[in-house]
Amino acid sequence: MKNKEIIVKVGKKVELEREKKGLSREKFADEVGLSRMQVYRIEEGKSNPTLDTLLEICRVLDIKITELLEFNNS
Repeated sequence: MKNKEIIVKVGKKVELEREKKGLSREKFADEVGLSRMQVYRIEEGKSNPTLDTLLEICRVLDIKITELLEFNNS
């Protein structure tokens, strides 16, 4: 799997988990410490978040980073 594909899949998982928690993009961005546009870019696979950002996202979503990075190759 190419890096871009991974970035897109991680972004989709962030969006899915955020929506499962019932968090608006704005509220989620505030809790993670990012702008709403940064969250949008991550969720759309247009931004490659740092490890620190991913860890903070996981903290806010109350998931393990392994859950965020685990996906099928399809």
